[in-house]
Amino acid sequence: MSVPATMRQIADRADVSIGTVSHVINGTAKVREKLRLRVLEAIRSLGYQPSQLGRGLRRNQTSMLGMIIPDVTNPFFPAVVRGVEDVAYKRSYRVVLCNTDNDPQKEISYLNDLRSYRPAGLLVIPAAESHITALLRSVASSGPPVVCIDRRPTGWDGDVVVVGGFGGVVDIELIAAFFAAEAVYRSLAYRPSRTWLAWSYDRVPGFAAISEAVYKFVARHRGFGSAVTRLLWGKDVRLPTYFWARRWFLRALGVIYLIAFVSLWVQVDGLIGSDGMSPLNRFLPAVRAQLGPDAYTLLPTLCWLDSSNAFLHLLCGGGVALSLLLIFGIAPALSLLALFVFYLSLTIAGQTFLSFQWDILLLETGFLSIFFAPWQLWPRRSFAEPAVSAANNLRPAGDTPAATVTIARPRQQEAPVSRTALFLLKFLLFKLMLMSGVVKLSSGDDSWGLVNHSLHWSALTALDYHYWSQPLPTVFSWWADKGPESFKHFSVAFCLVVEIVMPFFLWAPRRPRLIAAGLLIFLQLVIAITGNYCFFNLLTIALCLLLIDDQSLCRKSAQLPLGTLAALPAALRSTRAVLPQRLCSYASVVVVIVTLPINAWLTFSAFKPEARPPRMLADIYGKLEAFRIVNGYGLFRVMTKDRCEIILEGSDDGMEWLPYEFKWKPGDVKRAPGWCAPHQPRLDWQMWFAALGTPQENPWIGGLIVRLLQGSHDVDRLLAHNPFPGKPPRYVRAMYYRYRFTTPSERRQTGAWWKRQELREYLPTVSLDQLR
Repeated sequence: MSVPATMRQIADRADVSIGTVSHVINGTAKVREKLRLRVLEAIRSLGYQPSQLGRGLRRNQTSMLGMIIPDVTNPFFPAVVRGVEDVAYKRSYRVVLCNTDNDPQKEISYLNDLRSYRPAGLLVIPAAESHITALLRSVASSGPPVVCIDRRPTGWDGDVVVVGGFGGVVDIELIAAFFAAEAVYRSLAYRPSRTWLAWSYDRVPGFAAISEAVYKFVARHRGFGSAVTRLLWGKDVRLPTYFWARRWFLRALGVIYLIAFVSLWVQVDGLIGSDGMSPLNRFLPAVRAQLGPDAYTLLPTLCWLDSSNAFLHLLCGGGVALSLLLIFGIAPALSLLALFVFYLSLTIAGQTFLSFQWDILLLETGFLSIFFAPWQLWPRRSFAEPAVSAANNLRPAGDTPAATVTIARPRQQEAPVSRTALFLLKFLLFKLMLMSGVVKLSSGDDSWGLVNHSLHWSALTALDYHYWSQPLPTVFSWWADKGPESFKHFSVAFCLVVEIVMPFFLWAPRRPRLIAAGLLIFLQLVIAITGNYCFFNLLTIALCLLLIDDQSLCRKSAQLPLGTLAALPAALRSTRAVLPQRLCSYASVVVVIVTLPINAWLTFSAFKPEARPPRMLADIYGKLEAFRIVNGYGLFRVMTKDRCEIILEGSDDGMEWLPYEFKWKPGDVKRAPGWCAPHQPRLDWQMWFAALGTPQENPWIGGLIVRLLQGSHDVDRLLAHNPFPGKPPRYVRAMYYRYRFTTPSERRQTGAWWKRQELREYLPTVSLDQLR
């Protein structure tokens, strides 16, 4: 270990006196330029570092500011510390922070310790039961200036400020004295995101009065306030960060995109291929002929360039590759941009087969995530290497400090998390859940418990129908349908509470927010177990990950140590955003400005479905609607109280009819309901919707009939069983049946999961000869 250079060595090397070296270092006297340069060269060559402790002993003052606070878990005090430290650092002062936990003895001990370090000043927020007035007077009379913050100890006649000048001795631009709530806002004003508080205090009528009233109440009930703070935030009250949430949310989104593209890839030929039910290469030219050049903006899809099967496969395959890049964190922002373009192109090309709410939810989530993802090529993680606490350097030789800290010094930092983009994604989750709950009550469907504008327990009957009437039940739906009526009523009420009440807790402090996240995730898991809703549940759970901050997962490493150095160089506390990241941040602000009024209206429309938006807002929404970047939601607005199924049958002679079996929708009554999520069999889903309407309302079903008569292999791959594998039938018809779950006794007797009743023909007998 090398021995530090001394002033004697510098004097010998520069061939000058020790006094000349001292004058050069301290700037206390004028020295000839030639001698000054020789001294500076000697200092550089010897690597001399002046002893701050020694200089402090000679001057009877160091560049350290001591600060004592009573409760580090109270969000007010860290805010004050941050305000003091930010300005102190600019003036080359370092702040040593001590936390007393409202313990008077600890307070006295820390005050004596800090006094011995010869600080440039002491800032003290006295404990609730403080008895340090005499000691403060002793320190102030014989040592550094002392300023009490926020509270005035009994008998103390000195300064009481928050970020004040220390009797004019320490000039750090903190001369003005503020009190109570104003002091809090002045301190927080050093954070750019909090400057609006001080602005509101000065300019908004009534804001100052209300703030001071609240502050006085809290000041009189510090113990109660601290207990409430711990209850709502836990032990760590620092501003939450979301690096873990961003990392895993983007990975989850990559997995969901992967599922969506693969699921569509295996079906795309039979759905919209050239030999499919609704061929894209016929659809787009027809639209172009009808709409003219407006077709390109109303239907924004890359398939205008090429509508062949090969291009559809290219989009699906490209989506799979981009999803894998996103999962592994490679160029996440660019991957998300390309994923959005690819999936939007396929959604437009897919026509009615890709018009589900989870498709537009994926597009809206993917679009907003472009602004949330870090603009980097390769994945980065934050590592830490220990740095020696400056508090250790300030202690006298042989002394052991009461507490020290190791500062995590980042070696490779992740890009900062965009608060604006995080807000947009959280608002999307808020909108999705709140609208889904409110539309159930505003729809007029009394099965959700609302009868004559009042809720009735006995009317909570939605689950009496849901388990067997939903599009694709699972085998667990059969068992859930047999549950007690009281439990079904409770489940409906629980669903409404989670969807309507819990979204407001997304904006709450840590603990209520985490409870809301847990309940939302639990609801999605229950829905996923009892119904096949593709990737919707996974996507909603992924959005819930954004409610989990880093401190709630890493409490041990996230705690603020006590009696430690509060000052960190600004370069270590913040990450300098590169130009793309900054541009992305600005763009996210534009997105907020444009979409927030539309989102507010969409949310309001859930409460008042008959209301109409302002004309200008409707015009903007109309232009954006084609891109699916701002949408309204409302799952199960009206509960389906009947279940009818379309059974397709073929025949060679018109006498003997054989049924086509679909892979997942009910058909054979003895086949148990299957579990296909997160895959979406889009033909099976569309057959459920077609049964709710007429053939004229579902023109695609005519295309399905034609392809069955032609023996299309692409469509055949979408079916579980084709009774005419070698040669297509001469005739095809569609029959209409009512389906219900069997009772336990019927299940034991017949082995059937369903029972059905033939109602009528849905589509009369059709042959190719009739279509020519």
